[in-house]
Amino acid sequence: MVRENVCVFSEPVMHDLDYASCFMKQLAEEARRAGVVTVVETDGTASANDAALETYDPAVFYSVGHGQCCIHTVECMEPYIEAAGYHCEIEWQGEKYTYDCVTDRRLDFWVGRHVHLLSCVTGLNLGPELIRHGARSFIGYDHFFLIGWYFTDEEIKPPAPCEPPDEYGDMYTAIDSDVEGERAIVLRGASVGEAVAAMKAKFQEYIQKYTEGEWKDRLIAYWARTCLEHDLEHLVAYGDMDWRPCSAAAAPPPSPIPLFLLFVPFGFLVLSLTKPPAKI
Repeated sequence: MVRENVCVFSEPVMHDLDYASCFMKQLAEEARRAGVVTVVETDGTASANDAALETYDPAVFYSVGHGQCCIHTVECMEPYIEAAGYHCEIEWQGEKYTYDCVTDRRLDFWVGRHVHLLSCVTGLNLGPELIRHGARSFIGYDHFFLIGWYFTDEEIKPPAPCEPPDEYGDMYTAIDSDVEGERAIVLRGASVGEAVAAMKAKFQEYIQKYTEGEWKDRLIAYWARTCLEHDLEHLVAYGDMDWRPCSAAAAPPPSPIPLFLLFVPFGFLVLSLTKPPAKI
Protein backbone atom coordinates (compact mmCIF):
# COMPACT_ATOMS: atom_id res chain seq x y z
CA MET A 1 0.00 0.00 0.00
CA VAL A 2 1.27 3.47 -0.94
CA ARG A 3 2.92 5.17 2.03
CA GLU A 4 2.03 8.81 2.47
CA ASN A 5 4.79 11.11 3.73
CA VAL A 6 7.36 9.03 1.81
CA CYS A 7 8.97 10.32 -1.42
CA VAL A 8 11.44 9.03 -3.98
CA PHE A 9 13.53 11.59 -5.89
CA SER A 10 15.20 10.35 -9.09
CA GLU A 11 18.32 12.50 -9.58
CA PRO A 12 20.31 11.75 -12.77
CA VAL A 13 23.18 14.07 -13.67
CA MET A 14 24.26 13.33 -17.25
CA HIS A 15 23.16 15.45 -20.23
CA ASP A 16 22.71 18.63 -18.15
CA LEU A 17 20.29 16.98 -15.73
CA ASP A 18 22.54 17.98 -12.84
CA TYR A 19 21.06 21.47 -13.17
CA ALA A 20 17.80 20.08 -11.78
CA SER A 21 19.17 17.30 -9.56
CA CYS A 22 21.10 19.93 -7.63
CA PHE A 23 17.83 21.54 -6.51
CA MET A 24 16.28 18.18 -5.68
CA LYS A 25 19.22 17.30 -3.43
CA GLN A 26 18.78 20.59 -1.58
CA LEU A 27 15.09 19.88 -1.06
CA ALA A 28 15.85 16.37 0.19
CA GLU A 29 18.28 17.82 2.73
CA GLU A 30 15.67 20.35 3.90
CA ALA A 31 13.20 17.52 4.37
CA ARG A 32 15.72 15.54 6.42
CA ARG A 33 16.32 18.53 8.68
CA ALA A 34 12.58 18.97 9.17
CA GLY A 35 12.35 15.31 10.17
CA VAL A 36 8.71 14.76 9.19
CA VAL A 37 8.69 13.45 5.60
CA THR A 38 11.01 10.69 4.37
CA VAL A 39 12.80 11.47 1.09
CA VAL A 40 14.75 8.68 -0.60
CA GLU A 41 17.20 9.84 -3.27
CA THR A 42 18.38 7.65 -6.14
CA ASP A 43 21.12 8.13 -8.73
CA GLY A 44 18.47 8.32 -11.42
CA THR A 45 19.12 4.90 -12.95
CA ALA A 46 16.19 2.65 -13.79
CA SER A 47 17.39 -0.10 -11.46
CA ALA A 48 17.83 2.26 -8.49
CA ASN A 49 14.38 3.79 -9.05
CA ASP A 50 12.75 0.37 -9.27
CA ALA A 51 14.45 -0.76 -6.07
CA ALA A 52 13.39 2.39 -4.20
CA LEU A 53 9.78 2.06 -5.37
CA GLU A 54 9.64 -1.58 -4.28
CA THR A 55 11.34 -0.97 -0.94
CA TYR A 56 9.65 2.24 0.17
CA ASP A 57 6.34 2.28 -1.78
CA PRO A 58 6.30 6.11 -1.80
CA ALA A 59 3.34 8.39 -2.27
CA VAL A 60 5.51 10.82 -4.27
CA PHE A 61 7.79 10.11 -7.24
CA TYR A 62 9.67 13.20 -8.46
CA SER A 63 11.98 12.66 -11.41
CA VAL A 64 14.04 14.79 -13.76
CA GLY A 65 14.88 13.49 -17.21
CA HIS A 66 14.54 14.09 -20.91
CA GLY A 67 11.28 13.16 -22.58
CA GLN A 68 8.72 13.39 -25.30
CA CYS A 69 4.95 13.22 -25.41
CA CYS A 70 4.81 9.54 -24.42
CA ILE A 71 8.16 8.77 -22.78
CA HIS A 72 10.26 9.80 -19.78
CA THR A 73 13.92 8.86 -19.68
CA VAL A 74 16.30 8.74 -16.74
CA GLU A 75 20.09 8.57 -16.38
CA CYS A 76 21.98 8.24 -19.68
CA MET A 77 18.70 8.70 -21.58
CA GLU A 78 17.46 5.25 -20.61
CA PRO A 79 13.71 4.90 -21.33
CA TYR A 80 11.90 4.53 -18.01
CA ILE A 81 8.18 5.28 -18.40
CA GLU A 82 6.57 4.86 -21.81
CA ALA A 83 3.10 4.59 -23.32
CA ALA A 84 2.99 2.77 -26.65
CA GLY A 85 1.01 3.87 -29.67
CA TYR A 86 1.79 7.59 -29.75
CA HIS A 87 3.48 9.59 -32.49
CA CYS A 88 4.95 12.77 -31.04
CA GLU A 89 5.43 15.82 -33.22
CA ILE A 90 6.46 18.98 -31.39
CA GLU A 91 7.40 22.23 -33.11
CA TRP A 92 9.98 24.64 -31.72
CA GLN A 93 11.58 27.60 -33.47
CA GLY A 94 10.57 26.36 -36.91
CA GLU A 95 11.74 22.78 -36.42
CA LYS A 96 9.73 19.64 -35.79
CA TYR A 97 10.81 17.07 -33.23
CA THR A 98 9.24 13.65 -33.63
CA TYR A 99 9.22 10.43 -31.64
CA ASP A 100 7.27 7.17 -31.77
CA CYS A 101 6.54 5.21 -28.62
CA VAL A 102 6.30 1.48 -29.30
CA THR A 103 6.57 -0.14 -25.84
CA ASP A 104 4.57 0.14 -22.65
CA ARG A 105 6.95 0.60 -19.70
CA ARG A 106 5.98 0.78 -16.02
CA LEU A 107 2.55 2.28 -16.64
CA ASP A 108 1.15 0.37 -13.66
CA PHE A 109 3.93 1.34 -11.23
CA TRP A 110 2.18 4.55 -10.23
CA VAL A 111 -1.16 3.39 -8.86
CA GLY A 112 -2.13 5.67 -6.00
CA ARG A 113 0.96 7.86 -6.35
CA HIS A 114 1.71 11.49 -7.10
CA VAL A 115 4.05 11.65 -10.11
CA HIS A 116 5.95 14.84 -10.95
CA LEU A 117 8.11 14.71 -14.09
CA LEU A 118 10.46 17.61 -14.73
CA SER A 119 10.75 16.52 -18.32
CA CYS A 120 9.92 17.83 -21.78
CA VAL A 121 6.44 17.14 -23.18
CA THR A 122 5.50 14.27 -20.82
CA GLY A 123 2.38 16.17 -19.79
CA LEU A 124 0.92 15.85 -23.29
CA ASN A 125 0.13 12.12 -23.45
CA LEU A 126 2.19 10.27 -20.84
CA GLY A 127 0.70 12.10 -17.85
CA PRO A 128 -2.91 11.37 -18.86
CA GLU A 129 -1.95 7.74 -19.51
CA LEU A 130 -0.52 7.44 -15.98
CA ILE A 131 -3.78 8.81 -14.56
CA ARG A 132 -5.76 6.29 -16.62
CA HIS A 133 -3.54 3.53 -15.24
CA GLY A 134 -4.18 4.55 -11.64
CA ALA A 135 -1.80 7.36 -10.69
CA ARG A 136 -3.56 9.65 -8.26
CA SER A 137 -2.03 12.90 -9.53
CA PHE A 138 0.46 14.16 -12.09
CA ILE A 139 2.44 17.36 -12.68
CA GLY A 140 4.44 17.98 -15.86
CA TYR A 141 4.67 20.01 -19.07
CA ASP A 142 2.92 19.53 -22.40
CA HIS A 143 5.74 21.13 -24.44
CA PHE A 144 9.50 21.46 -24.07
CA PHE A 145 10.68 22.52 -20.63
CA LEU A 146 13.24 25.29 -21.14
CA ILE A 147 15.84 25.05 -18.38
CA GLY A 148 17.28 28.48 -19.08
CA TRP A 149 19.63 30.51 -21.21
CA TYR A 150 23.18 31.80 -20.97
CA PHE A 151 25.76 33.68 -22.99
CA THR A 152 29.16 32.09 -23.31
CA ASP A 153 32.52 32.89 -24.84
CA GLU A 154 36.14 32.46 -23.87
CA GLU A 155 35.71 34.63 -20.79
CA ILE A 156 32.11 33.79 -19.77
CA LYS A 157 31.56 30.22 -18.67
CA PRO A 158 28.21 28.40 -18.35
CA PRO A 159 26.57 28.75 -14.93
CA ALA A 160 27.17 25.94 -12.47
CA PRO A 161 24.20 23.91 -11.18
CA CYS A 162 22.24 25.85 -8.56
CA GLU A 163 24.20 29.04 -9.36
CA PRO A 164 21.89 32.07 -8.99
CA PRO A 165 21.20 34.08 -12.17
CA ASP A 166 23.40 37.00 -13.14
CA GLU A 167 23.92 39.39 -16.04
CA TYR A 168 24.93 36.68 -18.49
CA GLY A 169 22.99 33.57 -17.61
CA ASP A 170 20.03 32.02 -15.86
CA MET A 171 19.88 28.25 -15.46
CA TYR A 172 18.23 28.68 -12.08
CA THR A 173 14.80 30.31 -12.05
CA ALA A 174 12.83 27.89 -14.26
CA ILE A 175 14.01 24.87 -12.29
CA ASP A 176 13.50 26.65 -8.98
CA SER A 177 9.92 27.37 -10.03
CA ASP A 178 9.30 23.70 -10.79
CA VAL A 179 10.86 22.51 -7.55
CA GLU A 180 8.63 24.93 -5.64
CA GLY A 181 5.77 22.50 -6.21
CA GLU A 182 7.50 19.70 -4.34
CA ARG A 183 8.71 22.11 -1.67
CA ALA A 184 5.07 22.92 -1.04
CA ILE A 185 4.13 19.24 -0.80
CA VAL A 186 7.15 17.94 1.11
CA LEU A 187 7.86 20.84 3.48
CA ARG A 188 4.43 22.44 3.92
CA GLY A 189 2.03 19.55 3.43
CA ALA A 190 0.31 21.23 0.48
CA SER A 191 -2.31 19.60 -1.69
CA VAL A 192 -1.38 18.91 -5.30
CA GLY A 193 -3.52 21.84 -6.40
CA GLU A 194 -1.81 24.13 -3.90
CA ALA A 195 1.56 22.90 -5.15
CA VAL A 196 0.66 23.84 -8.73
CA ALA A 197 -0.46 27.27 -7.52
CA ALA A 198 2.88 27.68 -5.71
CA MET A 199 4.75 26.81 -8.90
CA LYS A 200 2.77 29.34 -10.91
CA ALA A 201 3.37 32.01 -8.30
CA LYS A 202 7.12 31.35 -8.35
CA PHE A 203 7.22 31.55 -12.16
CA GLN A 204 5.31 34.85 -12.00
CA GLU A 205 7.65 36.20 -9.33
CA TYR A 206 10.68 35.66 -11.56
CA ILE A 207 8.90 36.93 -14.68
CA GLN A 208 8.09 40.14 -12.81
CA LYS A 209 11.72 40.59 -11.81
CA TYR A 210 12.78 40.35 -15.45
CA THR A 211 9.89 42.49 -16.74
CA GLU A 212 9.83 45.51 -14.46
CA GLY A 213 11.74 44.49 -11.37
CA GLU A 214 15.33 44.41 -10.24
CA TRP A 215 16.60 42.23 -13.12
CA LYS A 216 14.87 43.99 -16.03
CA ASP A 217 18.06 45.63 -17.32
CA ARG A 218 20.23 42.51 -17.34
CA LEU A 219 21.53 41.35 -20.71
CA ILE A 220 19.89 37.99 -20.13
CA ALA A 221 16.47 39.47 -19.24
CA TYR A 222 14.61 38.93 -22.53
CA TRP A 223 15.73 35.33 -22.99
CA ALA A 224 15.26 34.36 -19.37
CA ARG A 225 11.78 35.85 -19.31
CA THR A 226 10.92 34.04 -22.55
CA CYS A 227 11.91 30.69 -21.02
CA LEU A 228 9.89 31.32 -17.87
CA GLU A 229 6.79 32.44 -19.76
CA HIS A 230 7.00 29.39 -22.02
CA ASP A 231 7.33 26.93 -19.14
CA LEU A 232 4.50 28.56 -17.18
CA GLU A 233 2.20 28.40 -20.21
CA HIS A 234 2.83 24.67 -20.65
CA LEU A 235 2.63 23.57 -17.01
CA VAL A 236 -0.13 20.96 -16.63
CA ALA A 237 -1.58 18.89 -13.80
CA TYR A 238 -4.08 16.03 -13.72
CA GLY A 239 -5.85 13.89 -11.16
CA ASP A 240 -6.76 14.57 -7.55
CA MET A 241 -5.85 18.18 -6.87
CA ASP A 242 -7.14 18.05 -3.29
CA TRP A 243 -4.86 15.21 -2.15
CA ARG A 244 -2.07 15.97 0.32
CA PRO A 245 0.58 13.27 -0.28
CA CYS A 246 2.67 14.50 2.66
CA SER A 247 -0.03 15.64 5.06
CA ALA A 248 2.23 15.18 8.09
CA ALA A 249 4.21 18.23 6.94
CA ALA A 250 1.19 20.49 7.18
CA ALA A 251 1.12 22.81 10.17
CA PRO A 252 -1.42 21.41 12.65
CA PRO A 253 -4.39 23.61 13.49
CA PRO A 254 -4.00 25.53 16.73
CA SER A 255 -4.94 23.37 19.67
CA PRO A 256 -7.56 24.67 22.08
CA ILE A 257 -5.90 26.33 25.03
CA PRO A 258 -7.35 25.00 28.25
CA LEU A 259 -7.46 27.43 31.11
CA PHE A 260 -6.97 26.14 34.63
CA LEU A 261 -7.76 28.26 37.65
CA LEU A 262 -5.33 27.69 40.47
CA PHE A 263 -6.47 29.30 43.67
CA VAL A 264 -3.75 30.61 45.94
CA PRO A 265 -3.91 32.59 49.19
CA PHE A 266 -3.63 35.96 47.46
CA GLY A 267 -6.14 35.36 44.65
CA PHE A 268 -5.84 33.10 41.61
CA LEU A 269 -3.37 32.44 38.85
CA VAL A 270 -4.42 31.59 35.28
CA LEU A 271 -2.23 28.93 33.67
CA SER A 272 -2.33 28.57 29.87
CA LEU A 273 -1.28 25.16 28.71
CA THR A 274 -0.88 23.98 25.13
CA LYS A 275 -0.38 20.49 23.75
CA PRO A 276 2.75 19.94 21.65
CA PRO A 277 1.94 18.91 18.06
CA ALA A 278 1.95 15.19 17.39
CA LYS A 279 4.95 13.85 15.56
CA ILE A 280 5.12 10.84 13.28
